[in-house]
Amino acid sequence: MKNFRKITILLLVTIFVGCTKEQKDTSKILNNEATRSEIMETIINDDKMISQFMDKMINNEERKLLLAEKRDMIQMNQMMQEITNDSLKAGLMMEHMMRMMQKDSSIYRMMHRKMGNNLHMEGMMGKDSTIMHPTHK
Repeated sequence: MKNFRKITILLLVTIFVGCTKEQKDTSKILNNEATRSEIMETIINDDKMISQFMDKMINNEERKLLLAEKRDMIQMNQMMQEITNDSLKAGLMMEHMMRMMQKDSSIYRMMHRKMGNNLHMEGMMGKDSTIMHPTHK
């Protein structure tokens, strides 16, 4: 009976010590750039993990908005790259925008607000420009 008690106490102490081992602190792991990069690469290259990651992103409203913003930025960058590489497409798009602005002053105001912070576009759409907008006849 004494041996059984000793074994039980030893077993309980072993379990207790095992449970109180220092848990890995995720923030410490993620603060290390190399480790964080390795974790991200592992997730990206594993179909199951990336699927779970995307599910978590989509189910979080803030992250879903972030994904939508990133998607919009990627699409805008792709469109700008296409326009940069194709002057005919750029010219046709600019012509179309100018016709829309001449027909509807609210479109002009909206485009001016959106593009007004871009110095290149501001010059093209400003009062001094050769582009005729609805307020100039």
